[in-house]
Amino acid sequence: MSLETLQKEVKCMTDLYEKTVCPALRKKFTIEIEERQAEIEELAKLQDDADAMQAAVTQWAEQISEIENLQTECDCTAVGQLMAIRLRRLQAKHTLYKKEKARLVTASKPVPEDAKPVQKFAWDQSDKFVKIYISMDGLTPDSEIKTDFHPTYFNVVFFDVKETNYQFSRHDLCENINPATSDVLKKQGKCVIRLAKSTQKVEWTGIDDSEKKKKEQHRKLAASGASTQELLANMYNQADDKTREELSKAAFEGQKKQAKEREEKQKKQREAELAEQATKASGSGFSGCD
Repeated sequence: MSLETLQKEVKCMTDLYEKTVCPALRKKFTIEIEERQAEIEELAKLQDDADAMQAAVTQWAEQISEIENLQTECDCTAVGQLMAIRLRRLQAKHTLYKKEKARLVTASKPVPEDAKPVQKFAWDQSDKFVKIYISMDGLTPDSEIKTDFHPTYFNVVFFDVKETNYQFSRHDLCENINPATSDVLKKQGKCVIRLAKSTQKVEWTGIDDSEKKKKEQHRKLAASGASTQELLANMYNQADDKTREELSKAAFEGQKKQAKEREEKQKKQREAELAEQATKASGSGFSGCD
């Protein structure tokens, strides 16, 4: 559970409250909504105070321990059920506050100067997200990471993964993202950085806007009346090493094809000229006979 999850729960319950006409159910929803709103307000006040967050974590742990002890002495089924419900709510809050406290501690840590940039990754996209897949030996769901999402850039730091710090960041993103709903999903040996698209269903040409700028520059150059040679030269200058190799190979193959076509054309011309000369010579030889 997170602050965003609590907010979604309140919205969902509020929507259901407005749809129901049963007084008892409306009263139940009112109690649940007020309880979650109080949690949201309390959590929001503590979000920038790691010490206060730690005090709250300790408080929930003490209450959980007390209820667990009382459960062993309770003989009433109804009261036991009430305590079980209360215990689950406290355990959820305890987990939430522990995560928020860990996030605060991590957020306050500076980016290590020795952090190595992540070089290998893959990415794809859906209507709602751009997903970046990173394999990292030693990464676990409990690994400490620091995230920093902004509309046009992001930075993710991985702390002490097999005694090495790593960093993956991109500036000048292809399109804007929604920082509030962007996140990182950690798994054993890998993770997924999910960039929430600010405008859904917009197709990204890359993670940053470099490809987008290249295409726009090429479009303007073509619109200006540039020659095919100039357009190809522009494509080559903007390409990466792999693409340049492919362009060079294509150009070489194209030149070979053109040379072969010229050679065949010249051969046909020579054959036609020889045939014409032979015809003339043959005609000239017979014209002198009686």
